[in-house]
Amino acid sequence: MIPHIFTEIYVHDVKATTELLLRLFDARLYIEETDYAEIYIGETRLHIQALDMDEFEVKNPVKQPGALEHLGAGVEIGVMVQNLEPIYSMVQKENLPYVSEILVQPWGMRDFRFLLPDGYYIRVTEPPRKTA
Repeated sequence: MIPHIFTEIYVHDVKATTELLLRLFDARLYIEETDYAEIYIGETRLHIQALDMDEFEVKNPVKQPGALEHLGAGVEIGVMVQNLEPIYSMVQKENLPYVSEILVQPWGMRDFRFLLPDGYYIRVTEPPRKTA
């Protein structure tokens, strides 16, 4: 089996987060339950789990005092797409806590960023443009 990386995020509203990501990225729903969903964005699998503090039996940073105020802190999920503009237009209509402008980064790639309601930082970027 070829190794692959998946990401699991803990959110307050699994259904709303799942529906948002399905709309924005033309993702495929693989599993949908009340407190869990699994989607594919391209070939990348994203697990969306209901935040249940009792689930964390081992020491987990989420259980630290004040951690829920910064649930998505330190997590960036990058999604590479062929054309930013259609997704950017949809994101702007979603009433999200933060949406940046589309920028050309110093390393030459165009992108924009937004926050999910639980604080996860999403960077949407285009592939690097080939130069002659």
